[in-house]
Amino acid sequence: MQIKKVGLICGIVVLIALTFTACATQEDNNINQVRTGTMNRYPNVPIGKAFNQFFSNGKWTAFTSTKDEQIVEFNGNCYWLDVSVPMKIQFTIDDNDSFSLSYLGIDGVDMDPEIRVEILYGILEQYRS
Repeated sequence: MQIKKVGLICGIVVLIALTFTACATQEDNNINQVRTGTMNRYPNVPIGKAFNQFFSNGKWTAFTSTKDEQIVEFNGNCYWLDVSVPMKIQFTIDDNDSFSLSYLGIDGVDMDPEIRVEILYGILEQYRS
């Protein structure tokens, strides 16, 4: 009887570990997709490399939203109007393995969609390989 319990517990532990590994792998894949990806206007500028040059203290995370969307989020500090401020940028992973800009906030203030795109393009435009 004890052997069956030990086997069951080991099986549960392995199942949980595999579940977390699969989730981490999907999140890592989503982050990698955005970091190595480009935007149409700047097809030769990888987003991750441009962000590394523009931001300090950059951090990438990925999660599933309350709307069941796959989100990749970048948080970093940059100079905005000569003051260092935190900026949060989110991309939504689309069904066709592409992604789109879905949020950009500066110091906690959500920017309008048109301004988001212009700010992102400004960051990409400054990239020097």
